[in-house]
This record gives sequence, C-alpha cells and structure tokens, in this order.
Amino acid sequence: MKRIREIDLVKGLAIFLVLMIHTNIYMVSEDLINFKIFYGALSRCAVPLFMMASGALLYRRKPTFKKTFKMVLKLIFLILFFNFVYRYWDGWWMNDTSMENLMKINEKFHLYYLYIAVVLFISAPVVYRLVSNMTRNEYRFAIFLFFLGSIVVPYLKTLNLIKNPFILTYSLSMSYSTIGYAMIGHYIFKYKEDIPRGFSIFGAFAIWYMIDILIENPTDANFVTYFEMVNPLSFIYAVSVFLFVVRSKTDTELSLLSNSTLFIYTTHILVLEYFLKVGLMPEAFKDFKVIYPIIMSLMIIVLELVPYSIYNIVKKKIK
Repeated sequence: MKRIREIDLVKGLAIFLVLMIHTNIYMVSEDLINFKIFYGALSRCAVPLFMMASGALLYRRKPTFKKTFKMVLKLIFLILFFNFVYRYWDGWWMNDTSMENLMKINEKFHLYYLYIAVVLFISAPVVYRLVSNMTRNEYRFAIFLFFLGSIVVPYLKTLNLIKNPFILTYSLSMSYSTIGYAMIGHYIFKYKEDIPRGFSIFGAFAIWYMIDILIENPTDANFVTYFEMVNPLSFIYAVSVFLFVVRSKTDTELSLLSNSTLFIYTTHILVLEYFLKVGLMPEAFKDFKVIYPIIMSLMIIVLELVPYSIYNIVKKKIK
C-alpha cells in the first residue's frame, strides 16, 4: 500500500510532542517556568494528532472483523506485557522484584493510550459504515455533536459553570471521544482541499491565548484546566495543526519514524527514567537547559530508532 507521507509526518510530529510532554515535566526551576508553559502548550496537540491520524488511515478502507480482532488482541497483549515490564522495571530500581511488590506498583499513566486505542479499533467496522454513508452535512453535524459532548460540556464542568447532573451526563469520556477525533481526522483528510488553509490561523490564536493565560496567571488550577483537561483551545489548536500538516504536500521520507511510533510510545519511559537516574536533568545541560525538552526528546527518538531498525532488519531476513 502506498504510504501517505503527510500522515507519516503527523505521526512523527505527534510522537516528538508526546516525548516533549513527558520531558517538560522536569522543567521545575522558577527561571524556566515560561519555557515550561511554552513547551507544554505547543505539545497539547500530541495525543489528538495520533487519534486523527488513526482515523484518516483506519476509515479509508473497510476494516474486516478479522483484522479488527487481530489488532485488538495485539493491543491487549501490549497492555499486559508493558504493564509487567514497567512494574518489573520499577521493582528492580526498588531492589524488590517479588510478585507481591510488583502487584502494588502503580500502572504507568502513559499506557492509557493503549486502552483508548482498543475502543478506537474495536468500533472501527461500525464507525466505517457510518462515515462512508453520511453526507458531508451529516458528517459535520456528527463532528458538532462530538465537540459538544467531548469538549464543551467537560470544559464547562471543569470551570464549574455546569453543575446540573443531568446535563453532565452528556459528557463523553476520553475513550469514546477518541472516536470523535478519529472521525475528524478522516473528514479533514478526505475533504482537505475544501477546508481553507486559513483555518490554521484559529489554531495560532488558540495556542497564543493559552500561553498568555498561563504566563499571566500560572496557577495550579489553570495548569490543570489547560494542560490536563480537554478544552476548546487545545481542540482548535490540534485540529488546525492536523489540517496544516495534511495539506503540506511534504516530500520528507519519515516512514521509519512513523512505523516506530507505537514502539517509541510504549518504551520511551524506560529510556527517560534511566536518563533521569543518571542525572540528565535540565541543570545538566547548563546554558542549553531552556531547550531541555527538545534535546531529550530527540535523544530518546534517536536511541529508540536503533533497536527498532535492527528488529526490522532481522524480521526481513527471517521472512
């Protein structure tokens, strides 16, 4: 199947921004707070980009139940496998790898994407039937409903502007909102030529406004609202970035990075935590500490691509 380089670029950008989220956490000194806000805001589109890229690819062709079943089984295996790997990893650093201790160790938070990916893939045959039969206006209305249930209601709930328990039942969880993001990705990719490139201006405004709010009032509540919870600014920013990239007509060859995103996503915390334990905190980079998330993210990607490339070479020779 012919590769879609624009989607490869989306996935490559998304994994870089995921790493930036996880490395940016360690920008804790007071003199780095504005840089932390800047990197944190820029990386807010990371997971939605993955979701939209998945939708653009997943709904292009009819997904068979056999293929869907195999993918779901693969994800379940990865969830179980990496839960054990990370529990053992943490237990090893604690010098206690007994089963009793491993069972007490908390699951790594970043693995949540594997759980929501199960929902995305298991629903694919049904969602494909919907999106392939909807008119353009019906598709837009479906996206509007997703925006209300997954973005607006949860955001107003976060701000305590909605307290009516019956209205709050309209709020969709992150797992199910994944389907909405996937539908948006498919819609944008399918109709990208009909969507004005100028829409990206809204994304630029959204990210600027988010940064401005946090710099002016860097409270814990604001960080939770704009960095941890869903909100319209992050949504507009993510959609505009996806649109900009898929309309870029890039010639850059990023298939290796694109194919390795699942591997990097599931294993990068091992590399990051090792780096931290040997002292690679922002202060270790001295004059370059202001670009700590960029340096660390690139280092992790390069190191992760080595074993992934070796695995691919061995796999091809075996075949």
